[in-house]
Amino acid sequence: MRATTTSVLVMRFFDNVVSYVDRDMFDMFTFEFIEGNADAIKDKSKVLISDENAIRLFGTVSAVGKTMSLIQNGQPTKEWEVGAVYKLPPINSSFNDNGAFMLYDNLYDLDKDMLNATNWKYRSNTFVMIPDAGRLSVIEGQMKPFAENNNKVREDFVMSGFHLDPFVGMATRDEYNKREGTWTRNASPLAAVVGCAVMAIPYFVDRVL
Repeated sequence: MRATTTSVLVMRFFDNVVSYVDRDMFDMFTFEFIEGNADAIKDKSKVLISDENAIRLFGTVSAVGKTMSLIQNGQPTKEWEVGAVYKLPPINSSFNDNGAFMLYDNLYDLDKDMLNATNWKYRSNTFVMIPDAGRLSVIEGQMKPFAENNNKVREDFVMSGFHLDPFVGMATRDEYNKREGTWTRNASPLAAVVGCAVMAIPYFVDRVL
């Protein structure tokens, strides 16, 4: 009697969003790390994932050192090592449930058209920390050449200029002004906020009377 051995490869796929960020991302914004630390973002071979993603992928939040593959256009691209696991921010935070972060430089490796500046389909959000608010108008003036250069080559897409938008209140302005392409989470619709207040009126009237 001859024994045979069969190897079975089990692969699990999860649909999730990967955000590509600069190495200063975790210096500017506060994230709680469960395992590993923010310095892992400086390594192109590392990926930082949320605790929920760690449990979905590996069954535990202790996922540092484990590997995962990114599927792009139906094909695995390469493997990344989990460099850190962070606690998923609450739903009222400024950032959406991205699930994973990688160093921005990886995006150039995955999209050669973007590296060659022939692909402009992606939007990028830039956050700038300015200690002196009195310099805002000066900085906006320094950005004028960028708009002028754009208008020289894109007469069909003329820009008036670049403007700095304060982070405080950004979510509310994004929601009410219907601004597209923003990376942060929008505020709750005005109707939802007003609706809750209106529904609470009979309760308070009853308590008073």
